[in-house]
Amino acid sequence: MEKTFVRVLGSTNWLQTKMNDHSCYTLSDKILIDACPGVIHHLLQMDVDPITVNTVCFTHMHADHYMGLAPLLLYFRAATGRYDGLTIIGPKKAVRDAVMLALHFNTHNAPGDSAEVCGMPLIIEMDDGDAYSNHPDFFIQTRPSDHAVPGLVYRFTHKETGHNVSFTGDTRYMPEFGNFFRDTDLLIHEASSGAKPVGQQNEVSRHSSVHDAIRVAKESSAKQLMITHINDVLRKDALKIAKAELSIPAFMAQPYKVFEF
Repeated sequence: MEKTFVRVLGSTNWLQTKMNDHSCYTLSDKILIDACPGVIHHLLQMDVDPITVNTVCFTHMHADHYMGLAPLLLYFRAATGRYDGLTIIGPKKAVRDAVMLALHFNTHNAPGDSAEVCGMPLIIEMDDGDAYSNHPDFFIQTRPSDHAVPGLVYRFTHKETGHNVSFTGDTRYMPEFGNFFRDTDLLIHEASSGAKPVGQQNEVSRHSSVHDAIRVAKESSAKQLMITHINDVLRKDALKIAKAELSIPAFMAQPYKVFEF
């Protein structure tokens, strides 16, 4: 039976560190979740062929989550001569514009690389509660997040094993998450604020703390909690709280590590 796993490429917030890129993951090396700036380098460093990770699911289109789309498109063009081997999934109100910007970045001084010549990626615009079943390995479900820009939270179910993993992306707490993530094998939840509860200013940025991650893990009866999108200096205290308050395994997303679910 095929193993299901999450490979962490980066797990910090919008401030990169020496050893940690922005949040980005592969799902069994078949699907890319967001695209950090160094995505191609990270995949090659871990001996993962970027061409095999040919579906990208964006939680939202802030730069730290999609800045790697242009290098990813460039790699597909250089390696295959085409762009249309790539499927890109994301929030309806934002993903198409972001793809067109990334293509323009690659092609504005290289007319031979235009979409007319090299084909267009398949763009799947997901709206409230949409699902995608055409991936050969995973069934993909979404619902809206509550962030400063249009966004999605994801639940991926492996078609062969039934194993599932859930990603919040960037969002503040929503009561609906408990049912959407119900009994997930692995909940990957952002905790930008670390151990400090989110404050009044969160009305604008709309992020989570480890307290929100713990709440969602409890309300969903998640089997494991991975904490991510958190700066390195905030990790120790946040993880200590999660371990004290949860009876399930709780751990940090560590770059270049693989976590089975």
